[in-house]
Amino acid sequence: MKPISMPPMIRYFQEAWEMSSLGSKIFGFLFVILSIAGLVGVFWVTSNWSGDLVEDDTPVAGLGSFNLRKSIREVEATNPLVLPIGVAERAVLDRHFMALGGIQTISSVSSLRFSGKVHFADGTIQDVFVVKKGGDRMRISVRTPLSQTSIAISPKDNWKATWHLESVVEVGDMSPEELESHMRYIYVVSELYLAMEKGWDMNYLGQHDFNYKMAHVFEVRPEPKHSVRFFIDPETHLDIGREDRIFENDGTLTITRRMNSEHFQANRLTIPGKVETYLNGEISQTLIIKRGEVNSGVLDSVFTRPVSKQ
Repeated sequence: MKPISMPPMIRYFQEAWEMSSLGSKIFGFLFVILSIAGLVGVFWVTSNWSGDLVEDDTPVAGLGSFNLRKSIREVEATNPLVLPIGVAERAVLDRHFMALGGIQTISSVSSLRFSGKVHFADGTIQDVFVVKKGGDRMRISVRTPLSQTSIAISPKDNWKATWHLESVVEVGDMSPEELESHMRYIYVVSELYLAMEKGWDMNYLGQHDFNYKMAHVFEVRPEPKHSVRFFIDPETHLDIGREDRIFENDGTLTITRRMNSEHFQANRLTIPGKVETYLNGEISQTLIIKRGEVNSGVLDSVFTRPVSKQ
C-alpha cells in the first residue's frame, strides 16, 4: 500500500517546528492558545448580543445623536413615550449643569435676588422684585409708582399684602390655589438638579420641537397630578423652557409653558433674562430680568408678615 504523502504546506510547518528552539515552540504554543480564546470570546459576544440598532443600524427615531439600543429600550422603558436615562442622557444633564455654572456653584447657592419688568397681556408694565432663600422661602413684589403687592412663602407663614404709597392697606392669607401655584417655583436654581438630589421620578422623552427648534426633553413628577417638562438646548445646554402639566381636581388639564431666553450671568450662575409665560396657549406675561444677585444675603425679616395700620 502506497503511503499517503502530506501536503507541502503541512510538511513545511512540521519541519519548521522540529528545527525551532524550545523558546520559539513555547511562544508559538501560547500564541495558538490566545488566538483560540479570542475567537471563542468573539463568538460568545456575538451570539449573546441582543442590542442591535433599530432597523438597519440607524439611531432610534427622535433621538438625534443619541445611540440607544433597542434591547435597552424594550427592557427599561415602561412607557413607549419614555426612554431610559442612560450614560448619554446623564451626559446631557451634566453639560446642562455646567452651562448653568457647574455643580459646585449650583449646590452653593443659598439665596437669589433678581429684579426687572413684568409685561402683562393687557399692556400693563410693572416693576418686579423676587427674593428666594434656602429653597423653602420666596417673596415676590410687584410695584407701580403708587402701590405695591407682595406675596411671601415660608415654612412659618404664607401671606399676601397690598401697600398704597408706604402704608399697608390689606394683609391676608393666600388662597390654597395661589399657594399651590407659587410653591411650584420656589426652588432656588435648577429643578432638574433638585429632582436628582431628592430622587424624584425623572424620565427622558427624547428630542422634540420647542419654539421652532429641537430640544432635549426631561420630565419630572414632583406630584402624581403634576408633571414638569424641561427643554434643554442641544447646542448651549441651557434651559430654554419648561412646561407644567397639572390635572386639576375637576379632571381638566392646565398647561403652563415658559420660554426662557437672553441668558446672562449673575455672579457665576447663568439665569434667563427673559421669561415668556403662556397659559393654555395664550400669553399671560413676559418677565424681563435686569439684574440678578446670588448669595447676597437675605434677612429672614423679608418674609415676615406686615401689620396693617387700619
